[in-house]
Amino acid sequence: MFKENKLIKILALTLVLSLGIGAVVVLSPMVKAKSEVKKAVAYVDFGKLLKNHPKRDEVDAEFNQYYQNLKEELGSELQSKLEETSGDERQKLLQNYNQRLNEQVKQRQAELLQPLKEDIDATIKKVAAKEEVAVVLHKESVVYGGNDLTDKVLKAMEEQTESN
Repeated sequence: MFKENKLIKILALTLVLSLGIGAVVVLSPMVKAKSEVKKAVAYVDFGKLLKNHPKRDEVDAEFNQYYQNLKEELGSELQSKLEETSGDERQKLLQNYNQRLNEQVKQRQAELLQPLKEDIDATIKKVAAKEEVAVVLHKESVVYGGNDLTDKVLKAMEEQTESN
């Protein structure tokens, strides 16, 4: 009887150990996959990247110069036309001036920012590849989770600018 109890305990212990080892073998790929999913999704604060781009000051200076020149050009044109008109026609001229100024400013701003946006996109792709990230979203799209790559992208852009 004593041998039977000992044998039962040994069998029970062997069964428990076998189940434990089996669980580890079965669940370990799941744990690895879960950790890979966490790293597979990241996000960036695109506004922060655009605002802090190493070449942003140059672009802003060029834009401000363009804006001043355009304002002077359109302003002198407007001034000569305003002297010749009055009443409702004068109001229409002012509205037209503001509309033209706004349209040309928006177009020029988009043209100047486009190379920065392309540079940011390229740097995001490089950092994502280095960090083994499959998907990068805009920060505004993320409700919960993901890894913030913004600072790593900023650092990579600064390093790239310094090396050029």
